[in-house]
Amino acid sequence: MTAVNPEELHEQAMQLADDAFLAKIRKQDDQAISLLQKATSLEMEAANALPNVPESEPSRSILYRSAASLAYDAKDYKLADRLIASGIEPVTAAAIGYLIAGDEEKAYEVLFYLHPDNLEKLAKYADQLSELCTNAISDYPEPDIGDE
Repeated sequence: MTAVNPEELHEQAMQLADDAFLAKIRKQDDQAISLLQKATSLEMEAANALPNVPESEPSRSILYRSAASLAYDAKDYKLADRLIASGIEPVTAAAIGYLIAGDEEKAYEVLFYLHPDNLEKLAKYADQLSELCTNAISDYPEPDIGDE
């Protein structure tokens, strides 16, 4: 079995994306969508070929962002959202881990590699999570110590 080379897959995806751009200029919209779908698949394969470890960043997240952009251009908006989440998830987990460990500088370094649009989305989710945590704390039942 041949090892998957993320760089080669990315190059193939970008060639298909270029071909899709040309097809769109020629008003061959169906052909453009088909090429973009193939490019999305290759870019996803490239991103998935990189292990989900901090050493794979920022390359892994960038490939997911690229795949999401291709999916969006192919009008597959649900897939685009899933790919964005896939790219953000490990970075977010790493940043939270560094914050828990008290290393705010390292958390910033990890988040620095995310695209500003993804950072805005992440900040929105963080605000929602903070509110949910606050509500859960206030709704948490008091322990029943009982009469002793």
